[in-house]
Amino acid sequence: MEPEPPSQVRLGTARGAEVVKVAVMALYALLIAFGLCKALPLASIDKSNVFMAEYFCVRLHALFGAALACGLQHI
Repeated sequence: MEPEPPSQVRLGTARGAEVVKVAVMALYALLIAFGLCKALPLASIDKSNVFMAEYFCVRLHALFGAALACGLQHI
């Protein structure tokens, strides 16, 4: 007896576009909320903060790339 393949969630184009819209709106809402509570720096950013932000962004980009590559292997 053959094992069942893992269940997959398929959104489709219209539903996927809706999910992306909601995700982008949520990110903008968080950005506005953090800006209003002054959790984000508005000015006077020194070079060490920019360097650390670039460092974390590169690491996060690499992590998401690896996760995408792993996910594409299972298609």
